[in-house]
Amino acid sequence: MLRLEALRKQIAGKKVLPCYLFFGEEEHLKDRAVRAVSRLFLGADHAGPGPEVVYASEIDGAEIVSRAQSISMFAQRILLVVREADALSAKSRSAVLSYLAAPNPDACLVLSTVKTDPKMALVKQFDGPAAVVQFKAMTGGEAADWARKEAAGRGLRLSCDAAQLLTELAGTDLGVISAEIDKLCLLSVPGGGQEIGIPEVRELAALNPQYGEYELTTALSRGQRREALALYQTMLAAGEDPGRILASIGYEVLRLWRIAAADGGPAEVSRRTGIHEFVVRQLQPSARRRPAHWYPAALGQVFRAEFRLKTGHGQPAPLVQELIFRLTAQSLQRA
Repeated sequence: MLRLEALRKQIAGKKVLPCYLFFGEEEHLKDRAVRAVSRLFLGADHAGPGPEVVYASEIDGAEIVSRAQSISMFAQRILLVVREADALSAKSRSAVLSYLAAPNPDACLVLSTVKTDPKMALVKQFDGPAAVVQFKAMTGGEAADWARKEAAGRGLRLSCDAAQLLTELAGTDLGVISAEIDKLCLLSVPGGGQEIGIPEVRELAALNPQYGEYELTTALSRGQRREALALYQTMLAAGEDPGRILASIGYEVLRLWRIAAADGGPAEVSRRTGIHEFVVRQLQPSARRRPAHWYPAALGQVFRAEFRLKTGHGQPAPLVQELIFRLTAQSLQRA
């Protein structure tokens, strides 16, 4: 299996192989790799057709081979991207593997799938005949580091805390993070050279109603009933799904419990729990002010709300509103 960094070095060395298999959940880096292969194989100033994209759920291996062996009058080379490659049958995989024994030098195949299992038949069979590269979904810390490097490449200095807050708000999908960095570029002063910190990221969040989930769970962690209920109503008005909000509340209660139960300062708690130090610093004070018995009781309330929602005992929006009211009814334990 080829590491992503090794693939980048190959491309930098202007080496393109007859076939690649890109698998894993990180679609943004996968798309970048396809574009890099395309620029090198077809040419940066290529004026003809770009990569041809097909779906393995719609064609078979014989058709893939036929397209790879056929060059149209409009193109000297072909880059064929086969998405949903995990849908290829055993017969189709065999057809493509037979083709790779003597591939067309003017064709490059890129098989792509979001499946993550390195032990699946597709990976095992193509590891060797093709360059197999895994694109794992990043952790919060990895995504934050990536965000800082990506921002630096666009002339922005993103602070560590701001990068972590960005991933807390936007998640770890690098495509989403990249789009948010685009917005930060618009909000910043061109050529100003200032560091982008938490205030700028919070200003960005104010422009995105979908980030209310983070603000809601923060208000819940601090026992701020009025703020939590107001945020919840704003999210509903923006079209957010109450079931998704309920799931995020359950996740947040569990995370608070882990932070509260771990001994030590933010750095030590981060090491023990795997939760980024920035998040620990933000949540540890309120997490530790909760009495120990609050956490199992709060989770019980979340589970009961989920059960009622799944069994149809109540309307989703009022159920979640009642849960928010209950979770903020018990005051924070005084330090």
